[in-house]
Amino acid sequence: LLSPVNFAYTALFNAIAFPAIECPMGLDKNGMPLGVQIVASPNSDRILIAAAKDLEEGFGGWLPAGPL
Repeated sequence: LLSPVNFAYTALFNAIAFPAIECPMGLDKNGMPLGVQIVASPNSDRILIAAAKDLEEGFGGWLPAGPL
């Protein structure tokens, strides 16, 4: 679960009615974007979005990636 490009888990959780969201967390030391996935229990979308908003604001949110 901790390897890159595991965004497919978001679709899996959504398919089984567990809302999931990817939240940007800033950049790593190489300028690559970091993120975290949050999963909530069914019908907890409001709490999930509030948690994602707090994390995004607290950790800097979306930033453009470094040069290739």
